[in-house]
Amino acid sequence: MLSSHPCWRLRPLFIFFSCALLLSIGCIGLEITQMNVRFALMVEDLSAHGLHLFATLNGVPYCDYFSAWLCCAWLTSLGGTEVNLFTLALPAILLGSYTVMMVWVIGEKIREGIGTAAAVLLLVTPEFVTLFAGTGIDVPIMAVGVTLLYLYQRKCRWWIFCGLFFLLLVLMFFLRGPLGVIMLGAGICGLLLGQREWKKFFTAGLTAGFAMASGIAGAWGLILLTGGRKLLDWVVESQFLERVSQGRAGAAVFLDAYFMVIPIT
Repeated sequence: MLSSHPCWRLRPLFIFFSCALLLSIGCIGLEITQMNVRFALMVEDLSAHGLHLFATLNGVPYCDYFSAWLCCAWLTSLGGTEVNLFTLALPAILLGSYTVMMVWVIGEKIREGIGTAAAVLLLVTPEFVTLFAGTGIDVPIMAVGVTLLYLYQRKCRWWIFCGLFFLLLVLMFFLRGPLGVIMLGAGICGLLLGQREWKKFFTAGLTAGFAMASGIAGAWGLILLTGGRKLLDWVVESQFLERVSQGRAGAAVFLDAYFMVIPIT
């Protein structure tokens, strides 16, 4: 069996560091362009204006993003003093390499060769590689999702799985907002639905619902605690009232921006 091979335990580490090296080479020396400029300014704002609940631009809360994930880029850029494309992308590169490694492990446990094929396909997919040419704010969702898939494959006790699922969903809320819960929850629930695990599907759906409610309640409390009613009014205006007032045009701009693939330049 593959798992009995003396070098098998070292292969995941080899894959991880190889992917990290390849993805790093793709970022070193390139200029920060397009949407990455916004995130670079947010990282520099952490040094200039301090840590806030939300990312900031010129000290003004940018309520699309919590500051948790940007703190990782702030650390890898040496406190915002060495902001370049590589230091900005390094957290995403590490989690992306972990994702590829876990995909290989999961695939090889299904059948020898499947994991290698899946890992190679990931690395030659433009959308996947493009995700690491910046902050890669959706990369944590991928890493958490593949971890849960590994635990499901290992037949982890269901109550432990659900508890971890809940905690990770709440974490994704404070990394990516409600969209993080939706993306991760839909992925796991879709897996269970495809496996026809009806009871587990229902339980996972309820868990995702509780996680979303907990995230909203926690965010509401933190907003009032850190910024008071003024910050709450700003969040409501920037995230809801302004977009609703834009109507269909605003929705179209939002959807176009979300589904746009930005090539590496």
